[in-house]
Amino acid sequence: MVKVTAVEVDRAAACLGLGVQDFLERYTELNANRTGLILKDGPSGACVFHEVAPSACRINPAKPAQCRDFPFRWRTPGWELICEGARDDDKTAGTKE
Repeated sequence: MVKVTAVEVDRAAACLGLGVQDFLERYTELNANRTGLILKDGPSGACVFHEVAPSACRINPAKPAQCRDFPFRWRTPGWELICEGARDDDKTAGTKE
C-alpha cells in the first residue's frame, strides 16, 4: 500500500502525461480507513507502477515519498527480497572479517 498526497498525485499524473482526474480514476483508490488515497496494486499485488524486468518504477521521476524512503524509513515482510541494496553480496560490503 503506497500512500499518496495531492502534490504526489499531481507530479505522477504529469509524469505520465495524464490529467489529474484521469490519473485518480485509473491508479488510485481510497485507503481502508478512508483517510487518504493509495496507489492501486497491479495484477501481481505489487504497486501498479512497479515493473519487474527491468526492475524499475514507471513514475520514478515523480515517485511518492514512501517509495523514495524505502527501505530506510519503512519495511514490510520480505523487503530484503525486493530491495536491491539488501542482496547478500551487498550485506557484507564494508564489513571487517
